[in-house]
Amino acid sequence: MEQARALLQGKTVTIMGLGVHGGGCAAACFCAEAGARLTVTDLRNADALTPSLKRLRAYPSIRFTLGEHRLEDFENAHVVIKNPIVKGAHNIYLSAAQRAGARIETDISLFLRLSPAPLLAVSGSKGKSSTASALCYSLRALGFPAFLGGNSTVSPLEFVRHTTPATPVVLELSSWQLADLRAVDAQDHTVHHAGLLRPEIAIMTPIMADHQNWYADMESYVADKQVLYAHQGTHDTLLCNADDGWGPRFACEAQKNGVRVFWYTAQSPETACRACTPRLMERALWRATDGTYWARFAEGDRACMLIPPQLHVPGRVLQTQVASAALAALLFAQRHSLPPSSCPPCFCAHSHSPAYANHASPPDYACPSAHSPFQEHTRRLAQALESYTGIEHRLEFFYEKGGLRFYNDSASTVPEATIAALEAFDESVVLIVGGTDKNADYQPLAQAAAKAHALYLLAGSATARLQPLLHAAQVPFYGPFTSLEVLLQDLRARQKSPGVIVFSPGAASFELFAHEFERGTTFKSQVRIIFE
Repeated sequence: MEQARALLQGKTVTIMGLGVHGGGCAAACFCAEAGARLTVTDLRNADALTPSLKRLRAYPSIRFTLGEHRLEDFENAHVVIKNPIVKGAHNIYLSAAQRAGARIETDISLFLRLSPAPLLAVSGSKGKSSTASALCYSLRALGFPAFLGGNSTVSPLEFVRHTTPATPVVLELSSWQLADLRAVDAQDHTVHHAGLLRPEIAIMTPIMADHQNWYADMESYVADKQVLYAHQGTHDTLLCNADDGWGPRFACEAQKNGVRVFWYTAQSPETACRACTPRLMERALWRATDGTYWARFAEGDRACMLIPPQLHVPGRVLQTQVASAALAALLFAQRHSLPPSSCPPCFCAHSHSPAYANHASPPDYACPSAHSPFQEHTRRLAQALESYTGIEHRLEFFYEKGGLRFYNDSASTVPEATIAALEAFDESVVLIVGGTDKNADYQPLAQAAAKAHALYLLAGSATARLQPLLHAAQVPFYGPFTSLEVLLQDLRARQKSPGVIVFSPGAASFELFAHEFERGTTFKSQVRIIFE
């Protein structure tokens, strides 16, 4: 805490946006323990903030301004720590703080200033949490005492004091958090300031039209995502998705700064190469037709099997996220624990297996050990991933009764995620969709919904836009229902045969729930009550 005290002790600090997800609360605890004179302000009242306020009772010196913001709390501050959901542009309170000379920070920027840990970062539109969690899991499986923090997990300020140069940290970063980091960087006019965020390894998941009710257009949304790799350099690595139309742009920009780019794809090399660049597979991870994942770590390397086909997460989208995380973990291990001179041959025992026979050219490359991950690391990781089942609210299998298997995919807040969930299963699916609109395009979802065995709609502004598209596509549906309880009761009365029930809303949650996690928790609770 010495560095934190040097930065904050005796300073007047205002936290803008306490919230209930933990980020504001973690920042408040951190600043209070660092000796700051702290004010916490939130537009919500005390009743709405009860869980966070209970935790902060341990710090009686904290002053609260709830139900409103006051200009004096910002004009008198040395430091303002803002919640990512607060828009910085044209905000009168943040503008007042900056005019008074205050520094604007976030929990992420403070962490990056203070932590000595090697950093791995994940962003994109969907798949961030699944990829980041699988990456942390993979690092721990390889023996690294890794931490996970950021967007949907704990604030990194919760564990910053425990980080060392030997404890890698995985950060999941939203577009809003990345935008805040760019704004924080812009405040620092020193000659040597090169940007706070410089991950050794970064993974960009596919880009989709998300948060278009917040951003002016896709370009401004993507511009925030690009902060992920903007300050990477010649010793850093970026993993780009070859199935994403934005991937080549990200790769080209990163390579201009000398960043080493790896590609990953849920397709065969031939299909991915047609979609991207001819030399894509020099460093890449891809999926064979038998569900195994193969990797090549450098030009001229022999391809090796990275992930065997025993993954327990459903669907190629989730499986590819796990595989990309495994690749990143092995690249980290190669850099931090494997001297090139001691690196044994690549794990190529399966290089001529039937799985590789699916590809046009059999591997006849040399396999230079200096560029290949440690054989034991690869085997250990493959074994560990056989028991990996994913994370909550992301195609989470949680209940089975009478031949019905229930999956909670409540973190699906864009139509593309719901389409991917539907495609994850070979058998017929009863699909539950609907929620709050984020100015998304629902036409593809209306067409894909025809594949569902039955379709149930949960009410909301997105559902209102989806209904006429379903009618036009002649896709029948039940609902819309104004509660999950009534929807599930109707589903139980109608569903007579075994099958898969998938709750993948494809929209935000705010008309019926506080957030997508409450929505998913409610779904699981109601399923257990109604189907028990």
